[in-house]
Amino acid sequence: MVKTGNLERAQVNTGIRLNSIGFLENQKKRASISFPCTGFTVVDRISGEEIFAGQIFGPQLNPDTGEEIYTADFSKLNTAGEYYLYVEGLGRSASFEIGNYIYREPYRLAMQAMYLWRCGTEVSVTHNGSRYSHEACHLNDALLDYAGSPGRVKKSTGGWHDAGDYNKYVVNAGITVGMMIKAWEHFRNRIENINHLPDPSGELPPLLQEIKWEMDWLFTMQFDDGSVSHKISTIRFCPFIMPEQETARRYFTPWGSPATADFTALMAAAARVFGPFDGAYSQKCLDAAVNSYGFLQEHPEEHQPDLSGFFTGGYITNDHDGRLWAAAELWETTGEERFLADFQKRAGEMNPKVEFDFNWKDVRNLAMDTFLFSKRKDRDESLVKEIAASFISTANQMAEVADAHGYGRPLGERYCWGANSNLLDQVLVLNTAYRINPDYKYVNTALDALGFVFGRNHFCRSFVTSLGFNPPMHPHDRRCGADGVEDPWPGYLVGGPADNALDYEDVEANCRVNETAINWNAALIYALAAFA
Repeated sequence: MVKTGNLERAQVNTGIRLNSIGFLENQKKRASISFPCTGFTVVDRISGEEIFAGQIFGPQLNPDTGEEIYTADFSKLNTAGEYYLYVEGLGRSASFEIGNYIYREPYRLAMQAMYLWRCGTEVSVTHNGSRYSHEACHLNDALLDYAGSPGRVKKSTGGWHDAGDYNKYVVNAGITVGMMIKAWEHFRNRIENINHLPDPSGELPPLLQEIKWEMDWLFTMQFDDGSVSHKISTIRFCPFIMPEQETARRYFTPWGSPATADFTALMAAAARVFGPFDGAYSQKCLDAAVNSYGFLQEHPEEHQPDLSGFFTGGYITNDHDGRLWAAAELWETTGEERFLADFQKRAGEMNPKVEFDFNWKDVRNLAMDTFLFSKRKDRDESLVKEIAASFISTANQMAEVADAHGYGRPLGERYCWGANSNLLDQVLVLNTAYRINPDYKYVNTALDALGFVFGRNHFCRSFVTSLGFNPPMHPHDRRCGADGVEDPWPGYLVGGPADNALDYEDVEANCRVNETAINWNAALIYALAAFA
């Protein structure tokens, strides 16, 4: 992985914007340039030799940034090495690498970031000469005052801190663990032996060890009747202090049907992936899933928790997609007809079948993917075809949007809080479409999504701490603001432009564009796993 020094950084013309991690051999390679130009060369970073010359295409108006964008295409260059682009009259780009293993270390760092989010234990790693660590924290979780038992404590340690704060939310754990399980099921052969843990132990592969840390906490969120608490939280967000210094009381909130549905889906899927390694744990997951599914069947109405006493993250959403996902995962794990019937009824009524722009609020795409690639019998074949067609049409739309966008952004001109995550979540749809119909436009569009977050964007910067050219230095993350270390904790995707294409700033206080979150890193992990 190319490391850009301060001197080299000062020489870069930030109007030449490309994926500063690099490019896979034999895949599309493009840069976006925001100044008029007619030609470019690719220069070997070590020798200084010009090894490729190409033409510039464009300009095309990029509406969301208001720029005239020129495109440099060097897809025919497939020789592994370290390079930069040189454009006459403008200068040079950030350095990048060409090779087939360029995403292995970014994947490892994104997974290591999950380890560093662990709650209830001490964590420590050294990266680029700096030590990132905190002591064991939140060992007294949590009170049941808001869940019907004032003064009573229910043990609920472990799991991951959710984002730039130290609370823990079941709904957001849903898409996070869901995407990580998908990464395991879809790309196991690429990632199984990539170790992100400072002290790996046991018989579980590193990815499953990390997932289990969150799953063990999730078990504690289930009440005896199968309902699931929405979150564990302080009343208000804490100041920028280290996690072990947050000693305010933390509480279980009341149950919610979205949290219960996501919990059910995760436990059912986990039963499947942990089965070959730990039969007893697999059964424990399945028992928990069946218990919560039974509760959902007895309470078919949507139920939102009362969070009026809390001033922390809400994560309020509908439950229709979570119930769909729960049925899909239980059917895939057990083969029981009642789960298939539940899924098919819900999926048949759902339109669209596949979402173009999705995040924690709607997990239907995970459910549809599980159903579509099941090897089990008795599916409604007309529904199978309809879902497959929806994946294809949605992925085609993503490819068309990316081709029309000046920075190859498959999400186009859509922005929201955490938009970089939504962008990388699209890789799931693109990968599913490729599995149905192996057209390389889906692969290239997925790589375009990674290219955007690693530097082919208006800001000419990486949106992942410690990776790529000019990465974030001031993320909205309490650990980064309190640990006294200059560089931020490594491997974290920040949310990026939120209200519009131009509103990003690398400012700690601006949580809307510069916060980190577990579901955002899970999207990054899935996208990197696809090419690791």
